[in-house]
Amino acid sequence: MSPMPELSRRSLLGGAAAAAVLSALPISIQQALAAPARPGRLADIQHVVVFMQATPTPTATT
Repeated sequence: MSPMPELSRRSLLGGAAAAAVLSALPISIQQALAAPARPGRLADIQHVVVFMQATPTPTATT
């Protein structure tokens, strides 16, 4: 029987943080993340959405 890998504090906290974040997501997002990836082709892409948000310029105070 192979030895059990050592569990570090970093990996334990990282796993707990990931579980907390995933449990806070809406059910629809959790289901989408749990669904297996379907292979496809580049030609199968119908839409591409690019979202850009500019950082507002800080106002100068005098």
